[in-house]
Amino acid sequence: MDVNTSKITERQYCKNGDLIIADASEDYADIGKAIEIVHVGNEKIVAGLHTIHARLIENQNAIGFGGYMLRSERVRAQIMTIAQGTKVLGLSSSKLASVMIPFPSKEIQTKIANFLSAINKKIDHTKTQIDKAEQWKNGLLQQMFV
Repeated sequence: MDVNTSKITERQYCKNGDLIIADASEDYADIGKAIEIVHVGNEKIVAGLHTIHARLIENQNAIGFGGYMLRSERVRAQIMTIAQGTKVLGLSSSKLASVMIPFPSKEIQTKIANFLSAINKKIDHTKTQIDKAEQWKNGLLQQMFV
């Protein structure tokens, strides 16, 4: 499908390290949840509706750290405090700018991001092993009653 991108400026396209933050949710658990864009390559990516596209200061932040930082309890608590609404919670970019986010040195950010990424890979590997074991067990159970 062809999409008219003539009104999208270069600045609006996501770059490595950009954060996409949910600005609306029906509950506190999901308001302000974020993903960090990594490995963009030559892709043209734009943030969708009900999101805030945030770009961290270049050369001061390690790729991979921002997404983890926005998941921390300290930051999540601040986001839940500034979210507004009754049935649907909303988060404005101006309110989000008031959130205090601690950023250690770029070297420490890189170490933290690498460590947490390694843990995520281990979790994914373990989940795959569990899934395979479940399939094997189910296969054995089916053979028992043939």
